[in-house]
Parts: sequence; C-alpha cells; structure tokens
Amino acid sequence: MHLRTRLTITFSLLTLLAVALMMLTANLLLERQFRAYAASQQEKQNQALVNTLNSQLSQTRGEWTTGWLEPFCQLALENRQILTIKDLQGTIIWDAHAHDNQHCKHIIDEMQRNTGRGISGSNRLYTEKTYPIMFDAEQVATLYVGSFGEYFLTDDDTRFISTLNQLFALSAVLFLILSLLLGRYFATRLSRPIDQACNVANRMAGGDYSVQMNERIGTCELSALAKSVNQLSESLARQEKTRSRLTRDMAHELRTPLTTLQSYLEAILDGIWEPDEKRIADCHDEVLRLSRLVSDLNHLSQYDDDVLVLNCIELNLEDVVLTVADQFKPRMQAHNLKLILQTEPCFIMADKDKICQILINLLENAIQYTAKGSITISLTKEDNQAVMSVKDTGMGIAAEHLTHIFDRFYRVDQARRRNTGGSGIGLSIAKAITKAHGGDISVISTENKGSCFTVRLPLVPGN
Repeated sequence: MHLRTRLTITFSLLTLLAVALMMLTANLLLERQFRAYAASQQEKQNQALVNTLNSQLSQTRGEWTTGWLEPFCQLALENRQILTIKDLQGTIIWDAHAHDNQHCKHIIDEMQRNTGRGISGSNRLYTEKTYPIMFDAEQVATLYVGSFGEYFLTDDDTRFISTLNQLFALSAVLFLILSLLLGRYFATRLSRPIDQACNVANRMAGGDYSVQMNERIGTCELSALAKSVNQLSESLARQEKTRSRLTRDMAHELRTPLTTLQSYLEAILDGIWEPDEKRIADCHDEVLRLSRLVSDLNHLSQYDDDVLVLNCIELNLEDVVLTVADQFKPRMQAHNLKLILQTEPCFIMADKDKICQILINLLENAIQYTAKGSITISLTKEDNQAVMSVKDTGMGIAAEHLTHIFDRFYRVDQARRRNTGGSGIGLSIAKAITKAHGGDISVISTENKGSCFTVRLPLVPGN
C-alpha cells in the first residue's frame, strides 16, 4: 500500500472517529436534556389538570357533574392524556377507557409507537401517575394519568427527533467526505517530499550527484530529510571527485617511473646506452619509487575501518609525546627549526603504536612544510579529553583545501612535486586512527602563517 493511501485512510479514520465521538456525546447530552424537558412538560400538564379539577370542584361545591367533567376529560384525551378519577372509596368517577375505549386504544397505540421511535432508554410500559384532588383543603378523589414512562411523545416530538438523527447522519457523511479530501491533501503534502527523496536517491544510485531537493518544505522533519539527502548528494559528488582524482594521481605516479624505466631499458636494448652502474642505479631508484608507492597503498588499506585492530592499554600520552619528539629533534635541528614542548600528564586507553603514528605523521607534515621558525607540541586536558596539538609556522593551507585535507591522496600541491610532500595519505591515516579511538582531529590554518592540527582523545575516567 502506498504511503499516500495509507495516510489518507488513517487520517480519514481518525477524523471520522473523532466526529463520531463528538456526535455521540452531543446526542447523549441532547437526549438527556430532551428527556428532562419532556418529563418536565408532562408533569406541568398533569399539574395543570389537577389545578383545573380543584378549581372546578370549588365552583361546583364538590359536585362531580357530567356537564363540566366530560368535556374536561374529553379535552384531556385529545391532548393524549388518558384520565381515570376515583373517590377515596375506590369508586370510579370517570374512566376514559369505559367512556371511549376505542379512542383510548388508538391514543395508547400512538403513544407507544411514538415512544418506540423516540429516545433510546425510555420506558415503553404503560403506567399511570396519581395525583390527589382537593376540596376545602381535603382530598376527595384521586386522579390517574396514563402514559408510557415519565412522558409521552407527540407526532411533532418524533418528527423533531427524526430530523435531529438525520442531521447527525448527514453531518457524519459530510465529515467523512471532508476528512477524505483533507486526508488526501495532507497525505500528498507529506508523501511528495518522500517521493522526491526516492527519485533523488535513484538518480544518485545511477551516478547523477548534481540533483538536489528543495529544502523549503514547511515541515521540520521533512526539511531535515531533504537537507540530509542534499548533503549525501554533495558527499557522494566529492567522493566521486576524489576517486577520479585518485585514479588520475595514481596513474601519474605510476606512469612517471614506468616511463623512465621503459626509456632507459629501450635505450640500453637499442645500444644507445651502455648498462653501466649509473644507468642501473637510476633504474633501481625508479623501482624503489614504485615499491614505495605500492607500500603506501598497502599501508593505507591497513587503516580501513573494517580491518583496523587496536591493542589498547592505559598509557600516559605525555610519555608518548616526549618520546616521539625526542626522535625528531635531530631532523628539526637539521632544518633549523625550534621545538617547543608544552605538556602535562594525560592518561588514555589507546594503542601506543598507532598513537605514535598519529604524532609522527603530523610532525612529518610540519617539518615538510615549515621552512623556518618553530614547531610547538602541546598536550592539555579539556572537558574529559586529552587535547594534543602540533602547531607550525610554515606555509599554511589555503581555505579551499581545508575541507579536503584529510581525504586520501589529497595534496595541496596539485602538481605533486616530490620536494613538497609524499603521496598524501599521512593525514588520512591520522584521521582513521583518531576515529578508531573515539576521538576527532581538526585543523586551523592561515596561508603563509602556519597550521595547527589538534587531536582530541577521551581520558580515562577519573583522570
């Protein structure tokens, strides 16, 4: 089932359920109010009968004469009130059933029918309510008023209830249609960015990384999805560019020594050159260059996330820094560089050899790109982390290169001259090792002023 259809159905069902609950609640409240109103009206009519009877008895001095009693009871019968009057001894003074049984039966059937079509829960049994008839402050008779339950419903009452029920049914249909339309509308708004994300993902899978999604959607989550898809597209584009550059660079690196070897060997085979010691040494140098390149590739593969193995122990990072710095002192002196150390004890859980590799790679780069000045190694604690920095006063890195500086085989010197760096994997190895230890590495650099590489590693708890 499509997401749009599922959302439409879900939205419609929830809306219909909410409307049904509201209508049921309204119906129950209206029913309660109408039942109370009908019972109250019935009671008022019954009390009016009692008051009229009391008044008539006062006027006739207590005499029950058919001249006024029959029209009174007949009028009550027309108003759907079946009356029976008995004196205190139980003698019947008036009985509507005995007077006009056929008419009474018709009225009773009508009341029963209307009650059956009326409000749910009403009493459908014929009952009689009794009221005392007074004369000179004394009870002289009893009035019996017959009805179904506490009240009876007229034809107008039943028509009102029927109209009300039809109105509820029509409202339910209208709300259902409205919920379907609104559900479809909102489902389309929600699913359209998802469909677009699927299309963009399919195009990226086909190699088109230039496609972008509109991030102005209006929904925070969907805007975040669009932003993530765009970032993924940009990242894949960068990776594709990196792979293309890697292929080009590797072809360049391999072609140069191979071309040199080929030309040397052809010259020797053609008798142009003698295979003397110098020619053989040049060929040997090119073979060594190829060997180093293959070794770099193999070295890099050892630091992939899925093959990197750490032998972690608790160690004092300060000892590692001081040991590696001591090893580099002769090279720095040879390059007329001043070494500055600012360290304090920091205990971490780490693989000692690989932590050494990070610092070695950073110092190699610092020495390579610093013609004069100093190199500062600092080690401090900050927010439960050991912060190790290598800062130089060298040529620095241009801003456009900073985001790619940790990519594999990326070099600021695109001409790839031998005297300005190696194969471009030292920083990517440092990043892989740092990440494997749960830390991060960053760089701040200003062109012609120097660079500062910072490595952050988690401290041992309690340190």
